[in-house]
Amino acid sequence: MNQSFGFGFTPNGPVEIYAGRFAGSTLTACGAIVGIQQATQIAVTQADAHGRIEFDLHLPIGLAGRSGLGQAVDLSTCMVGEVRSQLLQ
Repeated sequence: MNQSFGFGFTPNGPVEIYAGRFAGSTLTACGAIVGIQQATQIAVTQADAHGRIEFDLHLPIGLAGRSGLGQAVDLSTCMVGEVRSQLLQ
């Protein structure tokens, strides 16, 4: 299980999470551009009253030990967070 978190989102607003393997660019549904080549939307979550998100991601065991990129998009403002690299477990 991989746990991720973030902050600075619109309180109680929806947040999309995108992932992929390589840096690049992908246009999202709200018109934002994430910095991940051929990014895939892997989750939609809701920020808490303080604008924080936390979610668990369950991945196939074959991905363990690989690194991946993730990026969040605040759907209330269509603002994009920083690209984050994470070693998958």
